[in-house]
Amino acid sequence: MTSAPGLFAELKRRSVFKVGAAYLVVAWLAIQAASILFPTFEAPVWALRVFVLAMFIGFPIALVMAWVFEVGGGGVRVESGGHSDLKFYGLIGAIAALAFGWYHFGQPAVRPAVDADQRSIAVLPFVNMSGDAENEYFSDGISEEILNQLARMPELKVAARTSSFAFKGEKKEIPDIARELGVRMVLEGSVRKQGGKVRITAQLIDAAEGFHLWSETYDRDLKDIFAIQDEIARAIAKQLQLKLAMSTVPAASSASGDAASGVDVEAYDLYLRSLGLLPRRDFRELGEAVALLERAVTKAPTFARAHATLAIALNLQALYAPDMPVRELRERASDSAQRAIALDPTLAEGYGALGLVATNTARDATALLLFDRSIALNPSFAAAHTWRALSLRASGQWVESERESRIALELDPRSLNIYSNLIWHMAADGRYAESRALAERKLELEPTSPSTHIELAVLDLIAKRNQDAHGHLLKAISDDPRSRSLVDDLYAALEGRTAKAPVVAAVAAQLRFVFRPETNPYSLVNVTPAALLALGERERALEEVERFAAQTDDTLRLRGVLRVALVSAAVGDLRCEPRFQAAVRRVDAVDGLATTLCQR
Repeated sequence: MTSAPGLFAELKRRSVFKVGAAYLVVAWLAIQAASILFPTFEAPVWALRVFVLAMFIGFPIALVMAWVFEVGGGGVRVESGGHSDLKFYGLIGAIAALAFGWYHFGQPAVRPAVDADQRSIAVLPFVNMSGDAENEYFSDGISEEILNQLARMPELKVAARTSSFAFKGEKKEIPDIARELGVRMVLEGSVRKQGGKVRITAQLIDAAEGFHLWSETYDRDLKDIFAIQDEIARAIAKQLQLKLAMSTVPAASSASGDAASGVDVEAYDLYLRSLGLLPRRDFRELGEAVALLERAVTKAPTFARAHATLAIALNLQALYAPDMPVRELRERASDSAQRAIALDPTLAEGYGALGLVATNTARDATALLLFDRSIALNPSFAAAHTWRALSLRASGQWVESERESRIALELDPRSLNIYSNLIWHMAADGRYAESRALAERKLELEPTSPSTHIELAVLDLIAKRNQDAHGHLLKAISDDPRSRSLVDDLYAALEGRTAKAPVVAAVAAQLRFVFRPETNPYSLVNVTPAALLALGERERALEEVERFAAQTDDTLRLRGVLRVALVSAAVGDLRCEPRFQAAVRRVDAVDGLATTLCQR
């Protein structure tokens, strides 16, 4: 009964507790300092692990020394504790075993990224350190340009801008971001712009290991901005032990307007301002982007990337903006894309933009060749994969289209547009559970997305979940009281609480016009036929499909997406009707589902 207290008293007398506490404090401070200094001096990733392990090993050694040696007025002397020695060494052995076990098994695990391949990276939006919110576009633009440089390396998988920039302002751990984006490496940094000077700090993090691989600060004149982007891309390539593709070397300058000959800084500034206006596909922002890019290419006619981005913006404007001269926009988009390619034949965006024009004018064979070229130049170009998927679908290649869409989603896992493409793909194929799972995931990413609420509403109408459909439609419509009244009347008719005939007429005439302007165009092809089918009006649903097919570029807000949207319509066996197939042919599309679905 006295042995334990005797050991405790002996530990206290020999100052073992004091030494242990002091050691732990000093070791903790040393580890914190090392975690900051090691990356600064570019120490290898294993160095910090070895240092931490040494701190653990030193702890029991310090306790043993405190037990064995006593420091007093007579100097240092060795003590012997008899049976106490055996108990103490047994205790030390247990402490050492526990420490070793904790180090290897008990630490909070850094969950590995989804894709542990070292050759995968996300570029997070660089932090604006300029003290002026107006410069936010500049730091975002620098991040995107570095992303574009890296994406041109065929060995490297690069997460798309839409997804990596979705984490802007979020306080998430780097491993969590990497896991969600399916990458292992993460590049982050900051930008300080003052007058004609810029300071860019960048650091590369291995999310699986939790360590900084590389960091650098660049102080340059603003006119050297392209050279900085190229330096950063090359430094990362070196760290990842990649070999730069030969095509990326000249493209680094020519894509940005030839830094060697001195690009117009104001033109580059206009170009950067436009980049943040494209991802949301809002027709008002698209108009602003087009105006900025037109000014940029006027000031810098050899600015290839600005020409390519203008071509993309004009294509999107033709798809999403109401009351616009579609044919004129497409001609301008084609001209800008061809200028970009002439200036820089290695620019993937130019071929992608030209392919989009071909898709929207029913030239799918040409479009696919252009998208193949774009993807060959930039395998991480998620938009090109998406556009290729749409062209494949419009030409009847259903399975290949889904495969391409999934590649796009892997590269850009937070893109609402890619989610929409896959949601309608699944719904048209009758895979409603898969379609709903994607729609619910999309709603988690953006709870206020009108297109997602329409997608869920259509799925609810198919499943006869009338109340849920009613709720989603209300969240998608415009603020006009007449819109709410129409949706309420539809719900009442579905529930059998009101006469159906006037509601059917109102739905056929008005439902497609009541949604918010930013609604995804695919949704509008689906919602009215789905509502009419839910009301039991198969004939009226067919008439609605035929009405869509009869529209021209000059009268249809849906523009070039009509071909893809019609073959993606979630209309069940209605697509087996000869009139539906005739409508598909009328828009120069091929229904790749009819052969299989209509034989089930």
